[in-house]
Amino acid sequence: GRLRALCPRAHLLSETLLSSLVATGACGGVLTQHPGKIFNYDGPQRECVWTIKVKPGFHVILAIPPLHLTCGKEYVELLDGPPESETIGKICGGINLLFRSSSNTVTLKYLTTRDHRASPFSIYYYADPEGRRCVPGTS
Repeated sequence: GRLRALCPRAHLLSETLLSSLVATGACGGVLTQHPGKIFNYDGPQRECVWTIKVKPGFHVILAIPPLHLTCGKEYVELLDGPPESETIGKICGGINLLFRSSSNTVTLKYLTTRDHRASPFSIYYYADPEGRRCVPGTS
């Protein structure tokens, strides 16, 4: 897959970023304030779509801690751009992932089956200036 856009050996998030997070547990929406955190929505809707948009000249960095979703019943889908963009991958479990978008917009979708209660998850995001290779302190 296309998840090779991940930055190697990157640290998830610094304490500074964590202290100023804007958190949302709502089912979807357009998120323009950063840094931020998306966490699981546990309501009646089965599909949540978040579009993260940062200022032009910046890219979106997604930091996804290991997911422990119920594969086959729920997953997070990652799109490099607005909601109509190409899917980069669907994830239901795994290791720490760090993704850098190719533009100033990225979309995350969470989908679950009707009979399944949402598993807990958190996804962090922040803006990174264009031209920077990845995240400070990484190779």
